[in-house]
Amino acid sequence: MQAMVLEQLEEMKKKGAMPCAPSASAEWSPELVQYLPAWVRRFGLLTEGANTWLYCEPNPLAADVFPSQAIIKMPPGRYIIDAFDVPGCSCVSRESGAGGPLVVGLPFTGAAVILWIRGRQSESILKPQMHAARQAATKEINSLDLSKRLAALREIKPDSLRNSSRLGKNLSISSADKRR
Repeated sequence: MQAMVLEQLEEMKKKGAMPCAPSASAEWSPELVQYLPAWVRRFGLLTEGANTWLYCEPNPLAADVFPSQAIIKMPPGRYIIDAFDVPGCSCVSRESGAGGPLVVGLPFTGAAVILWIRGRQSESILKPQMHAARQAATKEINSLDLSKRLAALREIKPDSLRNSSRLGKNLSISSADKRR
């Protein structure tokens, strides 16, 4: 199954339907799929770097095609998901979603479908040192005594803020309004 899915993805890339395809060393991870709709007969999932591909082959006798969602174990983060009709080599839908796990629409086309999931994981997972640095900076700001915080706020002049944006200019009180 893995070889067949890799072959399908490579063929779609050659035809220009999909910008990238996994290499032969991509990880075969069907255990990450938590739920698929009843119309799916066979499936496979490949991961490589920030890309994941879910291949779903329909049951030819599928009667129940709604709801059509998949649930995939993905790390927390934002993702873009493109669904491709394999025989037609065309993108049939695009959506965005948040992972941890990822719930995504799986369009029923009557033919094999590939979901290409790409995105970035949250910074707290990818860069724990950056997350720790942000927490330390927040602690430092919160540790400032109240007089220093107030002094910093006093340096911001309300008039300069009002004139700094177009909306602020529109909301300023005119001299005619002041007389009322």
